[in-house]
Amino acid sequence: MSALTAERLKLTSTRTTWWLAAALAGIVTLAAVVHFLSFDAAFVDEASEQQSILTDIGVTMGLVFAAISGSLAITTEFRHGTIRPTLLKQPDRTAIVSAKLVTQAVIGATLAACAAAYATGLAALLLDARGLRFALDAGDVTRLVVGASVGGVLFAAGGLALGTVVRNQVPVVVGLLIWVLFIENLLRAGAPDVGRFAPGSLARAIAAPGAGALTSPVAAAATLAAVVVALVLTARTTFTHRDII
Repeated sequence: MSALTAERLKLTSTRTTWWLAAALAGIVTLAAVVHFLSFDAAFVDEASEQQSILTDIGVTMGLVFAAISGSLAITTEFRHGTIRPTLLKQPDRTAIVSAKLVTQAVIGATLAACAAAYATGLAALLLDARGLRFALDAGDVTRLVVGASVGGVLFAAGGLALGTVVRNQVPVVVGLLIWVLFIENLLRAGAPDVGRFAPGSLARAIAAPGAGALTSPVAAAATLAAVVVALVLTARTTFTHRDII
């Protein structure tokens, strides 16, 4: 509980999460404007097209920022040296990792769900401004938001695990961006049998039918959770046995 209290204090006494939320909102806004105002009406008037765009600009971007938030929760401590007093106050390293997992799960779920909900609302407004119909029903929107939230929890945990293993902030953040936004897209296009089981593809399958490898959101969530659990266990082992310099 002391480790969890310390993590809550770190979140409320710094502005990192707020800056991440502001950056996420700005990127989603820009992407929504480009897609729903600039694209020809023929490319944005069908439900499947709107869902695909919202999955890209809402769900995927929310997942990216959830993973970045998770990675910053630990790499920032190594970067600024605060990991030393953290360990002096709480020597149990497993407790530290667990506390960070809990707090970042909440942050990741919130960032991803808000990004999906904001993108959806903005899309409806922009389409209405063009005289076009927002074709998704309440069930589609609910699945997008809830699926993004589930994916956000898992991506935040995965980001925390990667940050714990690598420690260096810059390569972790840059690597996450390159992997989710570029490499996974290349894999889905050039090697779909591999790319469809990438973490981003699995998370997209949770939020939108037909957007990933598996048609069942439960199966997609279970597969992604298995990958994240393996990463977290590796991170815990690494953090427990590696010296803090």
